[in-house]
Amino acid sequence: MRFMYHCFSRLSRDEETEIGCADRTGDDWYKELCTLVLQGVLEFGFLLRPEDKMLRVHLSGTAEEDVVQFYEQCRCSFTLSDARGLTSDYPVLRQSHRDLFGDIAVAVPTHLAKMLGMHPCLYSHDDIDLGYDQRKDDAEHDLLGTISAVNAQFTQVTDILRILAIVESKSREAQPKNVRQEISSLDALTSEIFQIKNPVKKGDDSLVQYALSLSPENAKFIIDVTDLYRESMYDLAGKMEIIQSLFQSISASSRSVPFHYYDQQEWRLVRSISDRTIISCLDLQRDPYSVRGFYNKKYSEKARSHVCKVADHRNKGCKSPIDFSNFWMHWGLDVVASSSSLNIYSIIDHIICPKGWKNDVQGLVRKIGVRRGLMRKTPIQIFDWDEIGVE
Repeated sequence: MRFMYHCFSRLSRDEETEIGCADRTGDDWYKELCTLVLQGVLEFGFLLRPEDKMLRVHLSGTAEEDVVQFYEQCRCSFTLSDARGLTSDYPVLRQSHRDLFGDIAVAVPTHLAKMLGMHPCLYSHDDIDLGYDQRKDDAEHDLLGTISAVNAQFTQVTDILRILAIVESKSREAQPKNVRQEISSLDALTSEIFQIKNPVKKGDDSLVQYALSLSPENAKFIIDVTDLYRESMYDLAGKMEIIQSLFQSISASSRSVPFHYYDQQEWRLVRSISDRTIISCLDLQRDPYSVRGFYNKKYSEKARSHVCKVADHRNKGCKSPIDFSNFWMHWGLDVVASSSSLNIYSIIDHIICPKGWKNDVQGLVRKIGVRRGLMRKTPIQIFDWDEIGVE
């Protein structure tokens, strides 16, 4: 049977070097790291982390250098697999999902994963190699322009929507009362709206400044051209960021492993908002969708403190503050026609861990369930890798 598996903890190259042993499961620091992450998932939910991404965009019909575009993804990644598949080597790569991402696997049933808001990745090819000098012939370079990454255009659309969100906000006082209620004020716009990822020139914020200088009447004149049946520009920009969080490269970043990421059958939990999801930003001052209720407000500060604890363990004393403005916690689901909710603890079907960790994992799961009063019809099953027939 296949589930959505979230495996952790993936180590950086520096961390792998520091551990310095072939069997990371025998390292106490690594075990504590995985246990801390598991505690966070069980007690608070799935953490959606931001990551800056870079795209190489090929310019059709020109010999200029490739343009580099930037965008931010905010997501938590899963793989659609059965338990045995987690330990099967990917083609060419000669490493399994467990090898790559970590020795604890948390399983969510697929129907509940969809209800949480998981989506399959949108795969693109931003690593084109036609096997010859791409700058040698203009005709060949034209071909590159036709197969460049489609999500490059999404970064441009998102930047345009950010500018229009500012213009729309500036028009607010000149709009009819019923329209004004649908438009966020400038004070309500979050900071990233004012940060264009791909300006005309590096560090050039002149378009933002121009939008901010508009009078309400002039801003209304511009924004009225978009008087369609639509959400606010601010919400549309946010939805574009959600879509961008689903993009993944087909191949490994080394450019030497074709279809590596595609082979992983990756799904992502992104910052989608609906009447059923319970999600909030770990920046305690930020609540752009007005969704922070009693349940998640109560634990937001504790969740943020736990994320800091994990970061301190990884950095071993590094006290650099974390910018939480785009860190989100997905607590679970509201149950329709019920006052109860489905938290992540109640959604997890089973957990797989190394054999020597099983007793500690069972104890942690039981402890959190009792302390938080989290009720389940059946307990979370705990397996070790040997029990599912793999080494």
